[in-house]
Amino acid sequence: MAAKNPAQPAQTGEKKKVASSQDQAQKSDREQLEREKIQADILAVQAQTKLVEAEIYERQSFWSHSEMFKSVGIGLAAAIGLGISVYTGIFDAKREKLEAQKIALDYEVAKLRDAKNEEQEKLDKLVQGLSDGGDSYLQVAFAAGQPNIMDVSLVQAGKYPLRSVNVKITDESKRFNSQELKIEDRPRGEFKFEQKLGDIGVKSVTTIAGLKLTPGITNYFRFDIDALNGFSWEIVQFKPETNQWITKLIYRMRKIQEKISIEPPNFHGLLVY
Repeated sequence: MAAKNPAQPAQTGEKKKVASSQDQAQKSDREQLEREKIQADILAVQAQTKLVEAEIYERQSFWSHSEMFKSVGIGLAAAIGLGISVYTGIFDAKREKLEAQKIALDYEVAKLRDAKNEEQEKLDKLVQGLSDGGDSYLQVAFAAGQPNIMDVSLVQAGKYPLRSVNVKITDESKRFNSQELKIEDRPRGEFKFEQKLGDIGVKSVTTIAGLKLTPGITNYFRFDIDALNGFSWEIVQFKPETNQWITKLIYRMRKIQEKISIEPPNFHGLLVY
């Protein structure tokens, strides 16, 4: 089925700029966090190496000079000088240990900073989700009502409430049932319903309209949903079969924040008219 993508729900240029700026900032924060984690791992390796080197140096300095005292007869002055050398070596080893401990401490500080950054990132995501809906969205659901009437509901999906929701329904039956005509000659969709719903809470189900279906033909309706965090539009087929209507998703495009999904997947890269 050839398809032309009708105009997507209007979104202000300012909203896109703000969203793009926020995404860039979040990406930069994530990259900085990864760099700090790598640096922390490097500090940990350096600390362990320093501790080992200091321990080896301390033992070698003490025992090598002690053996010299036992095996060689030396004068008092030489003994004093050698003793100073021994304790100098031990002092250097202690200093190396302190430096290694400082590196280990820096590593612990880096770990605490990483944990703090992760908590801040979670908090920022929570605040943004509560402000604009985060990655939540609305699903369109149907239930048979009176004869040839299909009740339409919106089901909230996600852990954040949605903000500034608007829904629009268009009857596309005449256009889809005139496939023999050229695209430019097909009749336009007929506007049926539009409503500003405002905010929609988590796990809520909102019944919005009862669609009147035309008996004897396959009906097609388009559903446009716009919210602060994105939009979606989909076309659903209602086919009459033995005193009931069978629903089928023909096409859906959903853009939430910067993530775009298209269903069915075989429509990826195709135009939908």
